[in-house]
Amino acid sequence: MSSTRLIIELDDDLAARLRTATAQSNTSMEMFAKYQQTGEAITLSAMEEWVRSWGTAHELPPPAKL
Repeated sequence: MSSTRLIIELDDDLAARLRTATAQSNTSMEMFAKYQQTGEAITLSAMEEWVRSWGTAHELPPPAKL
């Protein structure tokens, strides 16, 4: 599988706003940017519930995207 690395430069103001937004959403800049582009997301609570079910008798299916 091939991959491409993309590096972008942001002005200081935009970079600061991006850092603030990712800190508030408790995510990485890369994941935040992907959400901004696709609009696809899964809530943290849904992910936590799914992971907690792993290895139990009532394992849940992966959560649906919003």
